Amino acid sequence: MQRVYVVEEGTPKGDAELFDRLDEHLAIRFRRVWPIDVCDAYARGVYEGRAAWTPNFGGIQFTLGRAWYTHLEEDRADEYFAHAAESDATVERYVPRLQSNMRNVLQRILGAPVHPRSAWCGPGVHIFPAGEWVARNGGEVHFDNEGLQTEQLASRCPAFTVVLMLQPPETGGGLRVWDRMFDGDLYPKPTPDL
Repeated sequence: MQRVYVVEEGTPKGDAELFDRLDEHLAIRFRRVWPIDVCDAYARGVYEGRAAWTPNFGGIQFTLGRAWYTHLEEDRADEYFAHAAESDATVERYVPRLQSNMRNVLQRILGAPVHPRSAWCGPGVHIFPAGEWVARNGGEVHFDNEGLQTEQLASRCPAFTVVLMLQPPETGGGLRVWDRMFDGDLYPKPTPDL
């Protein structure tokens, strides 16, 4: 099985052929989904909003807007839901239309309508500052299943994580996709294949 199927330019409309690729690949990577000038403008907005960044895990990473997984893992779920509208307003203030543009990207990929989840925060921006812990050490090997209900996990129905990189790292970086399916362990222990 090849790990990643690469679509070289833009985001095609979702169709059966695209999703058939997931029978042979662990992920689909779309290159140049947004023009560079749009990503640059969004990155500038993120930096301009630094005073509004939410620190996570003792300040080793940040978000502009709130992220469910960080609040869940830090036992701050009540705070997440209490400030969802404020989170979306902050994202819109510093990176206008990012949330609606992310939904549009996902709609094109899935070929189906995508709506905000009631009472949840919309897309935000994850920030791993250059030279700091996450940038130097990387993140933990994990599965992105936060927000899925127990029944959804038990049925093993397909779920998607969408990550859009606004600013590439100077060196290294990116996401690594491991050839491993979820078996109930959110943080699989490193083995020779991880």
